[in-house]
Formats: sequence, C-alpha cells, structure tokens
Amino acid sequence: MRSSRHFAALLAETCAARVLNVGYRNAPEHPYPAALTDVVNAYRGLIDGGADPGTIAFVGNSAGGGLTLACLLALRDAGDPLPVCAAVISPWTDLTNSGPSIRTNAATEVMLDPGSIDSTAALYASSDELTNPYVSPLFGDPTGLPALLVHVSGAEILLDDSLRFVQRCKAADVDVTLHVEPHMPHVWHLFAGLLPEADDAMTRLGLWLLDRLP
Repeated sequence: MRSSRHFAALLAETCAARVLNVGYRNAPEHPYPAALTDVVNAYRGLIDGGADPGTIAFVGNSAGGGLTLACLLALRDAGDPLPVCAAVISPWTDLTNSGPSIRTNAATEVMLDPGSIDSTAALYASSDELTNPYVSPLFGDPTGLPALLVHVSGAEILLDDSLRFVQRCKAADVDVTLHVEPHMPHVWHLFAGLLPEADDAMTRLGLWLLDRLP
C-alpha cells in the first residue's frame, strides 16, 4: 500500500474521485492466488456495501496492472457485475515472458531488470500456473470485459505485454484504447510533477476515466 500511495493520490487529484488503495498480499510470502483473492474480495466488499459498479473504475500499474486485468477476468467468469471501465499502465500480462520486447528493449529499459524477470515470475506462481489467465491475462479470453485504456512506454521490456493484450481485446470486440509513449520509463506516470510527459499522461488518463464515470 505504501508504494502505491503516491500514485493513488495522483489519481484522486486528477479525477477528483475517491480512490481505494487495496493492500493485497504479496509474493513470495503469499503467492498466487492470494493477491487475486484479495482484490476480488475488496471489489465484492464495495458492491455488498451498496456501491454501484457503474460508478467504479479499476486502475493498476506494472504487476498491479496485470492483476487488474486478471481480476476482471475472474469477476466476469464468476458472474459478478463488472466495473464500468479499467485503465492499466505498463501491465505485466504474460508471466511466461515470451514477448520479444523482453529482449529487444533490454537496452532501453531503465526501471526493470530483464535478467531477473523470470525469477520474479517464479516467486508469484509455479511454472505450470504461468499460462493461467488469472496469472497471465494475455492467455485469457477478454470477451465481455468493460472499456479498457492501456498506457505503455515504447522503450520498456513489457511493451509487447500491452500490444499483444490489446490485439486480443480488439479481436474480441472489447472497447480498448492504446497509447504508446516513446522514450519513457516503465510507469512514467509516477514522475508527475517532474516530467511533462508524466503530467500529460496523468491528464490523458484522468480525462479518459472522467469520460466514462458518471
């Protein structure tokens, strides 16, 4: 929760909205499905408390972006009402790390370590679970998901995690919007106030959300 607090504050300010920062359990102490269970239960708690799904948007970045998409798949498959939309930034959608950009963007990646990404995935899930859509949403069927916004840097190793997921969404007639920002670090939005590109990205993200939230 501490590491996400700054981003949650930026999001609340940008959208003039209340933000629930979910403190889900983390690997390696709590591997899959602990985190997914926690975020699904957090959302169900909101709905059980009377919140209208049509007033809720999911937002996540990096591994949390992949978890956001996995949560949507799990909720859809369970028959739960879905939020009105979701936005993800530099999501990790493929924990098998099969995207070519893992290698081709290794020299321009400044935030993540290409050499340790496989061992990081192994901390979260066993090798036979890595293609489970609730672990790697890239391998799921996105049919029926709400409107999605995907931001990713053209210079980061997770570029293809976004590009391939967006392709699957378009093939499934999901309303998906993609923005690729060149020459930026992984989740560059966190540098709002320091980088004009980060300020622009947060503004773009906020306007997209406000256009869909009541």
